Amino acid sequence: MLSSIQRIRDRRNEVLEMNAVITINHFCEVHGPKVLFCTQTFHSSAPFDPETLQQGENAKVRKFYGNLELLRASPGVVPSCEACRSLDAKISGYLSSDHENRTSYLSGQNSIVPGVCSLANQACLRSLSCETSKVSKDEPEKPIFFGDCDRGHVLSMAFSVKDAQGRGFQRNFSICVLAVDALMLLQSWPFLVKHLQTIITELQNLAWKVHEKEQEACPQRAMRLNAGSKLEETKCSNKTARSLTELTGEPQVFYHLHCWFVWLLKAGASRLQEKLILPPFLRDVGHFGAGVETEEGFVLVPTSASITVNSDSAEHRGVQELEASGSSTYPMIGPTIPGGISELYLLMGRNQFLLAANFLLVGHQLIIQCDWPSLAHAVIQCFKCIVTRALFQPEFWSSTYFSPSSCTLLGVSSSVRLPSPLPSSAVLIEIIKGDQNVKSNGQSLKFSVKAPKPPARWPTLLTKMDKALQNDFLTPTALHCHFVALKEEWLNISRTVMKMLQTGKSASDLTPLMTTFGAQAQDWQLIRHWGVIHSVNSLSN
Repeated sequence: MLSSIQRIRDRRNEVLEMNAVITINHFCEVHGPKVLFCTQTFHSSAPFDPETLQQGENAKVRKFYGNLELLRASPGVVPSCEACRSLDAKISGYLSSDHENRTSYLSGQNSIVPGVCSLANQACLRSLSCETSKVSKDEPEKPIFFGDCDRGHVLSMAFSVKDAQGRGFQRNFSICVLAVDALMLLQSWPFLVKHLQTIITELQNLAWKVHEKEQEACPQRAMRLNAGSKLEETKCSNKTARSLTELTGEPQVFYHLHCWFVWLLKAGASRLQEKLILPPFLRDVGHFGAGVETEEGFVLVPTSASITVNSDSAEHRGVQELEASGSSTYPMIGPTIPGGISELYLLMGRNQFLLAANFLLVGHQLIIQCDWPSLAHAVIQCFKCIVTRALFQPEFWSSTYFSPSSCTLLGVSSSVRLPSPLPSSAVLIEIIKGDQNVKSNGQSLKFSVKAPKPPARWPTLLTKMDKALQNDFLTPTALHCHFVALKEEWLNISRTVMKMLQTGKSASDLTPLMTTFGAQAQDWQLIRHWGVIHSVNSLSN
């Protein structure tokens, strides 16, 4: 039991980021499709002391949370072609580190991982020469998806920027997001396309301004029509290869792209959470200067330049509805449950946990009675992830009893007098000191659940949650995302069934519909309760 709890605590420190690489590619008129700039995420699971991040012999390791040998072995080859070059010969790339989550974001000419570098080159080739969404010549490119399990899955957005000296007065580029998990990439499609289009628009606007200035100084169309005139050739000499920096007139354009791509990788992993990260715009970033260089030649970019947190955004309201909110101001002194719901599942035991969770899901009140405010708060926080916002009405610690109509989760001390008998819609969880081999923060605990008679079969939603909690391979973040998806599925089922009932259909008429949804007879109470609660909540909002 203790080893299982320790595994839960170890896994809670692992960070599950979106497994993706972002590249911007260029079609060179001399060399063909080439990767111009690549941003990748690196992680470290080794423990560290935040106070020694920039001190002592291990300072280099603390700056980069990946394989330091890869960083040192990075060849840093700078292409001779100016159009294919993104970084100055003195700079190997840009590096941002999130010390709290032990994550580093590295941008350079290409990936420093050979296997990823090969995949990025293949995606570049296909995005600029093979894959297209154009039906007619005048139609703009649309985002496309391609790939397989061996070469990764790619979301690609091709675009062009104005170039007065280029073939057709433009240069072709693409931005690719490579991921191993196709489902994650497709689920993030609207989010990624929206912000990639913003980046593309910014680049095109900058290039358009440069193009207009050059046309005013030297009209290229007239010069090309008079290509034999030595006077015109002397007056306006063309360059067959110009970098994106020159095309946009922005010396720090790749610094800005690094900030954008870091934000996309970070926000792509956090978008299912209630705390949202808002992007900086290129025109608002400004010039940050050269930054601090490491011995390997990388420029350290502060994550504050690329990541801004704002939990008040109205974006992703559908996901926020599935995320219960609430906090306690009581000091966390005493036993807690740092491993989250997985640890609570082990502490309570499977049968007692399912019994309490079942009644909470169908509208009963859970009363947590113990002598530690910190423990009551922790138990309520654990149960929070299995219910939606409308079902989560907590009172973390109270000196008096509240009825089930006032709150769905209530934390009280053992000295508080509860009604005898308890209301039929209330479930009591008593936590006392015990001699069992079940501990939380070194404190032996004993859980006892007093509840009405359980149903013959658990609801399907609870059965799926139970199966996930028994899976030791799911990290806390993965488990959280899985629960969000399950809640969304059953909330949609509840809403659909309630709308059908409002049209005059009877429960027996909806049996084929329920079968299609994978719902059974034991799910009726949950579906009705969720449907009614969320209908009332949507009207009140």
